[in-house]
Amino acid sequence: MKRTTASQLDRVLPCPGSQGLPHHKSIDGEAQDLGNAVHSYLERLSNGASVPQALKGIGKLFGEEAERVCSEIDLEPLEDLLAGAPEVSFAYSSEGGGRLLGHGLERDYSAAKEGEITMTCDVVTVSGPGRGVERSIHIADYKTGRTDLGPVRDSAQLLVAAVAAADVYKADSAIIEYVYIRDGNIWRTSAKLDAFALQEFRAKIQRLENKLKVVEADAAADRASDLTTGRHCRFCPAWNSCPAQKSLAIELATGNDTAPFNQALSRGLMAEAWERVKLYQTMINKVKKAIISEAEREPIPLKNGKTLGSFVKEGNEKLNGSVVHEVISDMYGERVADSSVTYSATKSGIKAALKEHKVPKPTAAQKKVIEAVREAGGAARSKSAKVDEY
Repeated sequence: MKRTTASQLDRVLPCPGSQGLPHHKSIDGEAQDLGNAVHSYLERLSNGASVPQALKGIGKLFGEEAERVCSEIDLEPLEDLLAGAPEVSFAYSSEGGGRLLGHGLERDYSAAKEGEITMTCDVVTVSGPGRGVERSIHIADYKTGRTDLGPVRDSAQLLVAAVAAADVYKADSAIIEYVYIRDGNIWRTSAKLDAFALQEFRAKIQRLENKLKVVEADAAADRASDLTTGRHCRFCPAWNSCPAQKSLAIELATGNDTAPFNQALSRGLMAEAWERVKLYQTMINKVKKAIISEAEREPIPLKNGKTLGSFVKEGNEKLNGSVVHEVISDMYGERVADSSVTYSATKSGIKAALKEHKVPKPTAAQKKVIEAVREAGGAARSKSAKVDEY
């Protein structure tokens, strides 16, 4: 059976049977190239490279757009992370605990033992112990995609990394963190795990290991087990061979809901299903329109805990160029203001100008500028009402 990695755990925990099915490799796209570029760039900086050195070759490897995105990352909010250890690989099993595999292995897990869960952490920092201070670890994961990842405390990927690293460094607690890098913005969400939380997840992994033994035996006997559909199916590499998913496509194509185990959905059935999907899509759109209309009249509680209804969403804040120029002239001089404003002003343009003119702590300075612009009436944010889950 396939080795389980930490990045797969958010799928494997709710659906262990997916590990016993044939997996199909997805084709890398621009989003993945961008993520790889950002990770590579930040790893080089953590290893002591200067910005020009870290950017060298990024465009050739990942494309000019990826190089541009990397060059525009504000490194100030990442200073503590860039001082940590980058690309640290671990292996974990209930029987052997956590083991350090090495640094900068580029996902080479050949040194891992059978049954171990493998992982590579973007950043690991160890603090303590000192007088009256417990030893703790800090694990950060850079995220450049647009998928809603949910609360960081629920991330099985980071929880297993925390458990493995806590074993290796004899730590009593851990901080796990998502570091989002999107559209020139950086924000961080974190959660602290005490010794009880770490032990609770160790027990969860032990239960999973027992389930995977059953899955392996079932796969050897040519049958599926422990298959559960849900949000985790979205990026599942076994989707095309999963009986739980194939049954819908087969039913669409033939009216028969029997899905053979361990066989991929044939291209012929895909073609037949595609024709029926187009017919059903018209009906689905009509049903969806009716539901939205009713939700607009009165919100509808959903089973996932959210509500489908109309709510007002704030748009992007727009800055008045003349007010921005006046504010920055007063605060940092006309030369900086001229660089910030053309016929319009953007938040990213303000920060770039502040950095170019060596204004200390440009992120904090940018916030002061924007607050002053708001007070002067030079910012506006449009609002739009829409029906959606909230």
